[in-house]
Amino acid sequence: MQLSDVLKLQEKQWTQKGNGVNAAINAVHKASQGKFNWKQPVNITDLTGAMMDITFETEYPESLLGQQHIGKRAIWRLKWWKGRGGQNISGYPETQLDEAGQPEKWQLPTVLQPPQNTQQAPLPSTQATNAPQNVDMRMPDTYAYPVTPQTARRMSRAVVITAMLRSGQKPLLSYAEELVEFIVSGIDVSKIPDPDAEITVCPHCKKPHNECSCTVPF
Repeated sequence: MQLSDVLKLQEKQWTQKGNGVNAAINAVHKASQGKFNWKQPVNITDLTGAMMDITFETEYPESLLGQQHIGKRAIWRLKWWKGRGGQNISGYPETQLDEAGQPEKWQLPTVLQPPQNTQQAPLPSTQATNAPQNVDMRMPDTYAYPVTPQTARRMSRAVVITAMLRSGQKPLLSYAEELVEFIVSGIDVSKIPDPDAEITVCPHCKKPHNECSCTVPF
């Protein structure tokens, strides 16, 4: 299927799964957050050489495209809809392709970054307690937009685990979750007493056994 075939479909009808448009990315532009998802203008070219501006839509800011994706090819699942300027096409890459045209998952940057042409100023560096040193722990600039607590926690988890991998550590999920909680809420859960922990005290002086000086047997 080609870009011209998408315009022949009924309005808001998606191309069939597995039968999308094979097209390469020519240019990506600044993304914006809509009511339900992120929208990013992208220019693509199909196998016939037809070039068209489309809108890439995604729920996840970490999936937005950057300059490093220019030249990449994908099978796009698309639909068209009427707007002020006429017919508009929007959709997403259903299958990502390598240079030989074979399916391949595009590799995102090691530390997630926003699109290269985003004009937002970088946020201050955030260093988690006991996190590996000399690792870029800055959050993506997309955090300048309102995000849900679930998205903030998911993004923090990705940054923490990436930092562990880059420092040569094997990611420990329990420790990673402690760091995520500290980044998101500022609470150091490692210092919260365990309510299920066994507490033993001297029945005579009522002090913990390790502080008790009584000579009377327990």
